[in-house]
Amino acid sequence: MPKKRGQDEEILLFAMKVVGPVAVFFVAAAVTDITHVVRWASSGPIDSALYAVSGLIDSIF
Repeated sequence: MPKKRGQDEEILLFAMKVVGPVAVFFVAAAVTDITHVVRWASSGPIDSALYAVSGLIDSIF
């Protein structure tokens, strides 16, 4: 006989189905924004520390 889900399980499933993808979207948007800011900042005069950070982020993404 199948076990009926409780209210806590229903809330957890809702969070995984709705809140999870929304959170992933915002994390992806933040990462994209940060990489664009770093590339924009490194497009001017190159500072050695900024160049190193930009290269590190470019190698990750």
